[in-house]
Amino acid sequence: MQDVSDNVPRCHLNFWGLEPRVGLGVGLLLLFVFTLFQMLTVPWQQAVEPERIPLRLVPEENKWQQQTTNKEVVLPAGAVKIAEPMAPIKGVVPAEAVAPAEAGVFAEAVVLAEAVVPAQTVVPAEVVVLGKTAKQEEAAAAHAISSTAPLAPRARPVVWSNDFHIATIGNVKALLQPLGVKFIDKSLSGHCHLTKTCATNLKVLNFNNGVTPSAKEKKEFARVYADDSEMSEVDVAMCFHPAAMCEIFMPLHKRLFVIATTRYEFGRYSPSEWQEWNDNLLIIAGDKNNVVAANNVYDQYYIQYFTGIQPILLPSVVEMAEKYSGTSPDIVVAAMHPEQPALWRFLKGVSPQFRGLREKYKFYSYKHLCENTAILHLPYQVSIMSLYEQYAMGIPILVPGPRFLWELHDRYDLVTERTWHRVRTGQRPKGSVLPGWNTTDPDPNDDRNGTAFQHWVQYADFYQLPHIIRFNSWDDLREILRVKRREDWLAISANMRRRNEQLVKETTDMWKTLMRIRDFD
Repeated sequence: MQDVSDNVPRCHLNFWGLEPRVGLGVGLLLLFVFTLFQMLTVPWQQAVEPERIPLRLVPEENKWQQQTTNKEVVLPAGAVKIAEPMAPIKGVVPAEAVAPAEAGVFAEAVVLAEAVVPAQTVVPAEVVVLGKTAKQEEAAAAHAISSTAPLAPRARPVVWSNDFHIATIGNVKALLQPLGVKFIDKSLSGHCHLTKTCATNLKVLNFNNGVTPSAKEKKEFARVYADDSEMSEVDVAMCFHPAAMCEIFMPLHKRLFVIATTRYEFGRYSPSEWQEWNDNLLIIAGDKNNVVAANNVYDQYYIQYFTGIQPILLPSVVEMAEKYSGTSPDIVVAAMHPEQPALWRFLKGVSPQFRGLREKYKFYSYKHLCENTAILHLPYQVSIMSLYEQYAMGIPILVPGPRFLWELHDRYDLVTERTWHRVRTGQRPKGSVLPGWNTTDPDPNDDRNGTAFQHWVQYADFYQLPHIIRFNSWDDLREILRVKRREDWLAISANMRRRNEQLVKETTDMWKTLMRIRDFD
């Protein structure tokens, strides 16, 4: 019987001189291998890491340039990228910034892990900053904390603090200790004796070098605590005052909570020190195990202005046992830094009710404060810890409005501790030693410009907390005191306490989330 294959022309199958049956088998085998190769290589080709394309751009004549690319772009951790379309954040994106149709405006965000920007993305100039400086790379290598997986939560985390302020860490203790959090508090504050938390057995750091440790002292701290038994139990290092204290913990593989309670460059005053701290803060923020926060809105925006990081707001709220009674007609005036005799003449001219806090009390308790009709602040700072205590007790608070505060400040140099330059030199600065990341807002350290002052002071605690009474002139203050009755002061107090209860619950819940703890019996 004749094989049907014999009817097939040999010229189509005679590969390399092979017989037809053999040639057919080889051909099918080659076709199979080629198909398999295509199947394996196409996905691999699609998975190739996108090319890193530099997008550092410079604005020209106040017009923001834009750039598109046909290739995917990788943003490294620590870079700043355009986030999903969302509600505008005040003062972040200029009017000229490019936004997609029907999307409103862009907000910016810090990339916590590598993120891919799709092709054809429009990137406003100076919003995306790719890559790290040599110092950032070096610090990142020293930091060496994984940014890809969160650390395992513990039922009772251990927190380390060696702060220069007893109230900041004290308020956090009040919220977290009832939840089982343990604190190792080695306070370097000059008031640590009041809370019995003065540092014992603290190595390398002390009251004299703790705010601004040298490079050698930072390295020595990391060395001696690398194998320290007490430090080995620590899960979180918290740094409030100064926030830059967290630099020394970067090599120790701890979660870092940077929580600014005043201007975050505290202790890093020169341009080079401040810039190095900015570089390190970007590295800290780039690790999802860490937290960058502020206890007030002013310092939230201040950090964002200089770094592009958007800190979490963690107000220093506190619960107080004492409550407002208002049995005394006196309105006590909180201490000014320094005292201002000229302003006292105005206050006495408004009402004899005004009494200096230290004039009325040589020593006082919270109960004493609660007896007064109200307390008046002529602020020396934009955020002070005692305000949270007074607010929690429901003591009505009087404060000049932003415009009137500027008038008083410009004439009497009232807000003396808003800028570090004024604190350190006694001179009101005209600007910052570093440029701002967001140049659309006025310089926060221009203390001679009324527009800049009023723009920034609006974020002070006095103007963010509800139910605080503002007065816009001495006559306005006189009128407020004329019309207010005891029932009005009591109603204001009740509203303050009610709002504080909400803040305590909201802030406690946020802390529980950040600390990765849960309620337990």
